[in-house]
Amino acid sequence: MLAAGILFVIARNTGWLDRGRWNKALANYREEVGLYQFAQATEGIRNVKLIAETYAPAKEVAEKKAQLMLDWKNTLIDDLDRAHFAGTLNDNSGARYTGIVSATDEGLTMKLPYGIAWITWDKLSPETLLMISRSFIDSGRRDAADRQWRCAVFAAETAQPEAATELAEAAAKAKPEYREQIPQLFPDIAGRR
Repeated sequence: MLAAGILFVIARNTGWLDRGRWNKALANYREEVGLYQFAQATEGIRNVKLIAETYAPAKEVAEKKAQLMLDWKNTLIDDLDRAHFAGTLNDNSGARYTGIVSATDEGLTMKLPYGIAWITWDKLSPETLLMISRSFIDSGRRDAADRQWRCAVFAAETAQPEAATELAEAAAKAKPEYREQIPQLFPDIAGRR
């Protein structure tokens, strides 16, 4: 009887320790996602040390989402460096640009009517970044569903639920394996079915 009581106390304290560590890791994850620093978000979730397995499923999902957003950003950087973006857009301060010339993990080289300017990723809203990323999706290409899927994760993690649903459903139509992942990565979408 005494051993069972001790095990309960140990389990309870382990849960308490893990909850604090997990909550801190999750808060850091959200902060890094807000800054579009997906490599740091991935590392933060991957490196959180948990004693019990209570948060293991949530950790796995967060790590997968962070990795998909990192892949999304790397694909967008490649697209912007290869094909550029020609379209009018505004940053969060209202500055107007006529396109994007190039990108790195740290920032973007924006086209102005009479020159260029460098800005960090967080100067653009998630809606603007999603619009830019979606402009590179060609439904005739083999990677269209993968691009839609990564865009869906980005949209879901940046509070764009309608876009996330639309993109996840489109990706799942093209690739059945994505349909199977919707309940895990997009519980809100799965709940509406």
